[in-house]
Amino acid sequence: KYSSPSFENIEALEKWAFEQLELLQEMKNLIFVKHYSPIIINSIEYIQKNYNNPDLKINTIADYIGLSSGRLSVLFKKEIGRTINDIITETRIETAKKLLFTGKYKIYEVSEMVGYKTSQYFSQIFLQYTGQYPNHYRKGLDI
Repeated sequence: KYSSPSFENIEALEKWAFEQLELLQEMKNLIFVKHYSPIIINSIEYIQKNYNNPDLKINTIADYIGLSSGRLSVLFKKEIGRTINDIITETRIETAKKLLFTGKYKIYEVSEMVGYKTSQYFSQIFLQYTGQYPNHYRKGLDI
């Protein structure tokens, strides 16, 4: 059942609307450009809506889709050439980059917002993905 989101202020509404537009653009890209199967599209959509859950794992997604985690993993490798964990990490880090760009949040806040339990682990993953620590990435944007 769909429930209407509530917003504390106009910034929260703008953030939500921007996220929804990005999600629609990505879905359009997956459906019309890359021609992924509905299972892959639904899985990616689930990741995009739940990346902030620290307990998001392949089993959670597989249960939602209605497949075994092994089968879903095979389909991801076959259609995308990447793992589900790759997609989860990419989604989290790309979102973190946007949040860091705003300059509104501390590193630990961004870490929590994108689904990491500790800012130390988030920083390690961010470094692996971008080649920079989050604080250096944010400082680089100020230049």
